[in-house]
Amino acid sequence: DLVIVGTRHEHAIGRVLFGSTAMKLLRKCPCPVWVTKPSDGLPMSSVLVAHDLGAVGRDALRLGIAFARAHDLRLFVVHAIEQLPPRRSHGIWHHAD
Repeated sequence: DLVIVGTRHEHAIGRVLFGSTAMKLLRKCPCPVWVTKPSDGLPMSSVLVAHDLGAVGRDALRLGIAFARAHDLRLFVVHAIEQLPPRRSHGIWHHAD
């Protein structure tokens, strides 16, 4: 689970000021909280879905697809792992250069 909440204010020196809702969530929420800065007014162009290759990832992907279609946005899906076994990762890093 992840809670995403926006802030309403940005300080003159460019720092985001957390409102009372964001602060309460940061202190009390049992899952991670992602606090975003105020919108710059630019339209969205894409959606990123993190997929864990399990049931939660499938649910997130369904929501991401629906949101992207409803708003005519590009959809990107990403899956990350902590570390590949050494014999598999060598070839990947070699080709990345």
